[in-house]
Amino acid sequence: MLTPDEMIFKGKLLEDTDLPRLGHKIGIGEDLIHANIDVETGGKWTDSKGRLPMLYEPHVAYRAAPTKAIRDKLVKAGLAYPKWGEKGYPADSYPRFWKAYEIDPETAIKACSWGGPQLLGENHLLMNYPTGEAMLKAMLSDQDKQLEAMVDFIAGSNLDDELRVLQAKLNKGQKVTADDCRAYVRGYNGPKYERNDYHTKFAKALNKWVKIPDTPWSPESPGDVDLYDGKVHDELKAIQTTLDEIGYPEVGTIDGRWGTRTAAAVLAFRLDNKLQTADPRIDAEFLTALALKPQRPIAADRKNATLDDLRKDDDEAVKQTDQTKLFGQITTAGGGLFGVKKVLDEFGASSDTVRQIIDTLNPVQQFITDNFWLIALGVGGFVVYKSGVLNRIRLQKHQTGQDVSA
Repeated sequence: MLTPDEMIFKGKLLEDTDLPRLGHKIGIGEDLIHANIDVETGGKWTDSKGRLPMLYEPHVAYRAAPTKAIRDKLVKAGLAYPKWGEKGYPADSYPRFWKAYEIDPETAIKACSWGGPQLLGENHLLMNYPTGEAMLKAMLSDQDKQLEAMVDFIAGSNLDDELRVLQAKLNKGQKVTADDCRAYVRGYNGPKYERNDYHTKFAKALNKWVKIPDTPWSPESPGDVDLYDGKVHDELKAIQTTLDEIGYPEVGTIDGRWGTRTAAAVLAFRLDNKLQTADPRIDAEFLTALALKPQRPIAADRKNATLDDLRKDDDEAVKQTDQTKLFGQITTAGGGLFGVKKVLDEFGASSDTVRQIIDTLNPVQQFITDNFWLIALGVGGFVVYKSGVLNRIRLQKHQTGQDVSA
């Protein structure tokens, strides 16, 4: 059981480099971290009595109570009610917290927003803590743990994408507006964020911190780990996964091993993002850029390509499919299984696609033999249809950069 004296923060203070270091985990700079803390607690990590900043929320206690009996006790004591905003909040939440703590410690902790980032105890699992109490004790031991919990909550709630959108604007030297911040604060503060004007406050704080020089810091390289030794490395697997997700399929199999395909993808990413390209290996500059997950730019001629363009380039996949389509058209016109066999013999084994499509019909081969006059047209029509589908898939892969061979 915690005591009031234990709520006075005596742990390790935050270091300046903690902000950019933890922000780097989700691909953002320290300005966005600063803005979040400013909006939640005015940038304060303790209250006037040296305690962890805290806000007890009765509507959360109501839903967090594990049993009806505990909920009824909290309601009777005036410590829980169903809806937010039913009653005003006192200037000091700690007296209500301790009363709720006497009824059920875990529910009381879950019902509070804690620390500089004002993280709701109810969300402890998103912050990688098994219980609210474990989360609170960690926060009391080190301000860095509060910041790390905030970053983990943002990632666990899938809000990191929204922050990277804001970071991208900052990287371009653009001013972030209140409307730009709506998506993020809606997720962090809830659907009623406008009542407290959180989006406006966040934009104001962010644009303030942009004007203040950042703490000198650069991300560590993978360190002493040799990523190029041919062994499986989780760090390398994560890099391969990200490269594949943002449009670098040449990375090949996601296996955590360094090879020529991974090197090609790393080199292509460095080139696309204007990094030094003399060495395709992984360094701090590469990791910083990759953390932002920029989608691979697609050249206009590739994006706007047509099937005729691929035919002019003698694209092998399109050539195979065109042969298949011709086979289907001849089959439809010729009518009959003997016509199919004759055309197939003429094509020989030159079209693998023909063979693949015909293989899909093997389960009904006997039916075809018995009823070839009736279904010859269907066979040919199916082949023509299937060919069109394959060509559309091939074109889409080319246009989106999923196939980098052409």
